[in-house]
Amino acid sequence: MGRLGLTSGTISVRLTRLVGKGVVERTPSPDDARGTLVTLTAKGLQLFDDVAPVHLANEDVLLSALTGAERVELAALLRKLLVGFEHERSPSPLGVVLAPAHVARRMRVSVGLSDTPGLLVVDVTPGGPASAAGLRTGAPSRSARTPPESTGEHRPGRDHRL
Repeated sequence: MGRLGLTSGTISVRLTRLVGKGVVERTPSPDDARGTLVTLTAKGLQLFDDVAPVHLANEDVLLSALTGAERVELAALLRKLLVGFEHERSPSPLGVVLAPAHVARRMRVSVGLSDTPGLLVVDVTPGGPASAAGLRTGAPSRSARTPPESTGEHRPGRDHRL
């Protein structure tokens, strides 16, 4: 909720409106007495089925200036941002846990380092592929593109971090 800039009261009011329209229903959580499950009703599912094709067609028009490859790249970048904001730690099957960019930036600033965009390695599994590749805890994560160390320069707008 905080990341969306919404309070629990605002969300509650919006859910109440949706319940009133018969689009969703609230039921007590069977696992947590403090929680509530919100699910689509048959009317909500029908509304989704009606709206989704229109939304996808609109999305196609909005993205029409992009090539297929650019659309794939945009989707990957948006997914990266979404994952970065949904999780405080992002484990990888390669044996590395990364702090997302917004968390890594706060971590670096809190200890007096520069406010540099990029992910931060917070854990490396000993003996795993990341460890074998030389990644260490606390290291900035960089992409496979030309590392700045090889050019000796930092080019604004072309950050090499993942």
